[in-house]
Amino acid sequence: MDAEVKQGRRLNGLDIAVLWFGAAVVVTELWGGTQVTPAGLGIGILVIIAGRLLSNLFLGLVSRMGARTGLPTMLLTRPAFGVRGSIIPAVCNVLQLLGWTAYMLIVAAKSGVYLLGLEEESASYAAFYKVSILAVGLLTTLWAVLGQRWWKLAQRVAVGLLFALTLVMTWAVLREHSIAELTAIPRPEGLSPMLLLDFVVAMGISWVPLAADYGRFATSERAATLGTYWGYFAGSAWMYIVGLIAGLAFLANSPDTPVYLLDPNVVVLGTLKPLKMVFAGLTLVLVSTVTTTFLDIYSAAVSSTALFPKGKEWTFGVAAGLIGTVLAFFIDVQQYESFLLMIGVVFLPMFSIVAMDWLLIRRGRVDAAEVQRGTESAYWYSGGFNLTAIIAWLCGMGISVMAQDKWWLTAVIKQTTGNEVSFGEPWAIGAAIPCFILTSLIYLALNYRRLVSSQKT
Repeated sequence: MDAEVKQGRRLNGLDIAVLWFGAAVVVTELWGGTQVTPAGLGIGILVIIAGRLLSNLFLGLVSRMGARTGLPTMLLTRPAFGVRGSIIPAVCNVLQLLGWTAYMLIVAAKSGVYLLGLEEESASYAAFYKVSILAVGLLTTLWAVLGQRWWKLAQRVAVGLLFALTLVMTWAVLREHSIAELTAIPRPEGLSPMLLLDFVVAMGISWVPLAADYGRFATSERAATLGTYWGYFAGSAWMYIVGLIAGLAFLANSPDTPVYLLDPNVVVLGTLKPLKMVFAGLTLVLVSTVTTTFLDIYSAAVSSTALFPKGKEWTFGVAAGLIGTVLAFFIDVQQYESFLLMIGVVFLPMFSIVAMDWLLIRRGRVDAAEVQRGTESAYWYSGGFNLTAIIAWLCGMGISVMAQDKWWLTAVIKQTTGNEVSFGEPWAIGAAIPCFILTSLIYLALNYRRLVSSQKT
């Protein structure tokens, strides 16, 4: 463990919880909740809670791994994937974090122009939209590169503000429709509850590659695990449930609206306009974007140092922030749900392997010094790659694609190639649970001798 990390272990359980609560209190989580409306209120809440409880197991475990070893997440994939094999998770993570940065800036800009009531065709709309992306992108990049010594105070102040604003927002959502009225709303057409569970899990899994990047600064393993697990659970479950309630309330007035058109700006933030709280809404959008997106930028920088060890972290942070900001001017936000589900396809089997390797094969014993060595490392395997992990990961991705509803994959293929492709029906049990179980079993079977040997030591 390097000296900088030792000196930087200043985040207690509350600090970690505040950091992850702030990451979850954001407009995209509200949008996620609106997409659960096909389950109805009661079952929808159960799906949200179950999805968070499941995905947070990975989040808490990886944060604990970071606290124990002092290593960021991408280096912690080396014992499972190999020193060179860890390039695969690192590249995937950098790409998803750049995408997340762009999406968050787009959502912030769109929320701002909506709350101000600007017409989409007007010159003022285009100007404010572009300036918003640029300004918030630069602010978030600055927040990220200042380093973790500033996060403790800044996050407490920011999250305190977010907490007050979301209380008002929650009341605003519920003021026109009682729980009984929302429960009686007919369910819209959409995915089954188990397939909706996949969607909820995917959001949580998208954060797992970042968990150890912050858990390594925790004062103890317990602080890292519980702070990460319950901080994100509290914020995300709350935002999803508010999004669900707001979506059902909107459908009560506009029952023929397709689920995918439940824009959080209209459904949730719009509730603040009748209360003449536009400034509060803008504050919510800005602060929540910064407290969430800086995590993406910082972790993109940390993952980049795993790819280019001689580079400087702050340089990669500036580059990640600027690239994400530029991407925001070109990305189509309508593909957000496809992007999120693809993240689940990639990272759920990947971290199922990392978890099984850590828990059952290595039993929590990883040499931090060996992780950072080259060809002489105990985690070098064959040419730097653990082929069993790569095979299990590819199988897991295949299982995930087969098991889930593939409308998003059809849409992506059509958009990129112009061809219509037909896939089979989704599995009734969904994709998340079978993907985790089958990927884990494949990896353990391919490493049976190592598994048996570990049980004897």
